[in-house]
Amino acid sequence: MDNTCITNGQPWTVPGLGMKFVYVAPGSFLMMADGGKPAYNVTISKEYWIGKYDVTQDEYQYIMGKNPSSSKGNKKPVELVSWYDAMSFCQLLTERERVAGRLLSGYEYRLPTEAEWEFAARGGIASKGYKYSGGDDLGSVAWNDLDMTYDVGMKAPNELGIYDMSGNVWEWCLDDWDDNCYGPPADGSRQGDGTGENRVMRGGSGTEVTYRFLNWPDESDLDVGFRVVYAVCSK
Repeated sequence: MDNTCITNGQPWTVPGLGMKFVYVAPGSFLMMADGGKPAYNVTISKEYWIGKYDVTQDEYQYIMGKNPSSSKGNKKPVELVSWYDAMSFCQLLTERERVAGRLLSGYEYRLPTEAEWEFAARGGIASKGYKYSGGDDLGSVAWNDLDMTYDVGMKAPNELGIYDMSGNVWEWCLDDWDDNCYGPPADGSRQGDGTGENRVMRGGSGTEVTYRFLNWPDESDLDVGFRVVYAVCSK
């Protein structure tokens, strides 16, 4: 059994699965200035690791034993998954890695909070303030086709080496939807407890790093997938 553990500051690949994660150092940023709403200063106090790519169809098949996607392709992001499906994937992955002895104490695999998602999409502490995740030229960093999905990692990455946080598929976040998003003070932790009517989605055809959307947690759509973080356990 490979019981190698993740190391602070280093990238991580899940043994036997090949899922790649990028390290995100703690830091602060101004969150959610879109739509004329005020920006809030959010501080991410704990380091975390975020998927270098969206969860692919072959990864989802490996963990869940099925592939619900409409636009088939092993290296395309899985889609047609509800928030509950994404949560189940994270729970099964956490159980797998706990049995293998590869989890740091107090850490789990889960969906990113909305703040964790945006901070990573902006490039973390290496951010250059781009409009889209990785640049100001949409075509170089994002697919924006509502009719199909594309293999992950085919466009340019952002400052942290993360791909497809603009375009391709919408990505579920952990948080309940709140019209006001993160109000001051904000520490980047989960908003709500998973019992709200709607959940947050980021990325996808919204493309800009500040854009957010909502969906019912039991809804599974053609252009909705998810990305996983390895982070402190959610409350």
